[in-house]
Amino acid sequence: MSSLILEAKGITKRFGNVVANDRVDLSIREGEIHAIIGENGAGKSTLMKILYGMIAPDEGQLLVRGKSVHFESPLDALSLGIGMVHQHFMLVERMTVLENFILGSEPTINGIVDEKSALQDLKNLMLEAHTELPSSSLVKFLSVGQQQRLEILKLLYRKSDILIFDEPTGVLTPQEVDQFLKSLRDLKARGKTILLITHKLNEVMAVADQVTVMRAGKTVSSLAASSTDVKELATLLVGREVRAFDERKVKSVKKLSGAPVLKVESLSGVKKLKSVSFQINPGEILGIAGIEGNGQHELVQMLSGVKVHSHSQGASIQFLNMKIDQWNVEKRKAAGMACIPEDRHHEGLILDFNLVENFYLGSRVHFDIPTLLPFKEVTALVEKSISDFEIKAKSPFSKARELSGGNQQKVIVARELFGRPKLLIAAQPTRGVDIGAIERIHDELLKRAEEGMAILLISSELDEILSLSDRVLVIRNGEISAEFSDVAVQGPDLRYEIGRAMV
Repeated sequence: MSSLILEAKGITKRFGNVVANDRVDLSIREGEIHAIIGENGAGKSTLMKILYGMIAPDEGQLLVRGKSVHFESPLDALSLGIGMVHQHFMLVERMTVLENFILGSEPTINGIVDEKSALQDLKNLMLEAHTELPSSSLVKFLSVGQQQRLEILKLLYRKSDILIFDEPTGVLTPQEVDQFLKSLRDLKARGKTILLITHKLNEVMAVADQVTVMRAGKTVSSLAASSTDVKELATLLVGREVRAFDERKVKSVKKLSGAPVLKVESLSGVKKLKSVSFQINPGEILGIAGIEGNGQHELVQMLSGVKVHSHSQGASIQFLNMKIDQWNVEKRKAAGMACIPEDRHHEGLILDFNLVENFYLGSRVHFDIPTLLPFKEVTALVEKSISDFEIKAKSPFSKARELSGGNQQKVIVARELFGRPKLLIAAQPTRGVDIGAIERIHDELLKRAEEGMAILLISSELDEILSLSDRVLVIRNGEISAEFSDVAVQGPDLRYEIGRAMV
């Protein structure tokens, strides 16, 4: 058995009255892939920031290779071989691959950067890592997968042998995910130690040697991956049994009838959308898959009425046979449209308003006098939503910012489903939401679809798209590049076919 390379003993970190880490213990063995999993607010990110020197613990001890350490900054962690690839990459888009590779650690001769030596170091590491990147290309022209590989090369260049990855596959295609998991195995084979923070349990089971589960700021279990499975890990995460993605949807092809609820023809945006056309039928869940930044955001804004599309020839948005191209948000809501926005903080909630105020402001068109807050009625609706959606809030008058991200999302879902909409635009409906809340939101979407509501599901999570959708469209460079019907009865190869269409 290999020796311990990194230990956390009794780590406690408080932010005001909130205890983010509560006497956390963690033991990492040299040369292993160790997954750290937990719900939102479980304390994973705080612990990783402590291990990387970004913040200091209030109590407890860190040991690296058996020696007690105290980090003043990430530079101290890097000096001991600890590196981190953040969820949002720390790259300068306007600089080249080579410039990013050496940034902060430039080799010099007489005070001048030795580009020849740097380029040779990059080539050597790419050869060792079985990868290839265009050294002179600006980072902004790289794919997400290529940017991630550059982040790994940066750590290897800085001699890191303990690598921390924070939610590393969130925006990768299935093919890129497979390549990343292979990279982890290769790094392990080279003697590197990996800490993997993720909510994707299938990926944990694919590569991890050891799994530590955190809940409510504490470590509740640490077990060998070979001795567990996805179902047990999900139960440990939430504290109750949770159904897997593929158990949530009744696997049958729906017989859809009736006139289309939404019909989009030749929709083009100012920047990214290029002649997008599709329709959604009653009771259908239509999934939109694609790498983020390919026009999804603009599509949501134009369909919901946040932006009104330009009068491009032949372009049309029809909702329940009504041409709504020039309608504003409230008129579309009043007619039976609803939208779960992709950014709950900037588009879904006013964080310093309480839940009653947020619920009313997003649904006032459904009340008799929309300019006057019917206090008792809305308060009762929020209380019912708190109960029905298992929202953890002290009261209906709690400020939105006092709730966790998952509970904020459930408030938005409950509000948007109020009024029984005919069409729901669900953009990233479970982003940043823990596995228990994901199950609750999915169940509600499936129930509403069974009742006849049409749902446009836009998600960067391919598992979510595949488990809920009846039909899938792929958007790439602002265009619909592929369509997949009868998703429920397709085989496992469908994931890779969609992935190919995404790139």
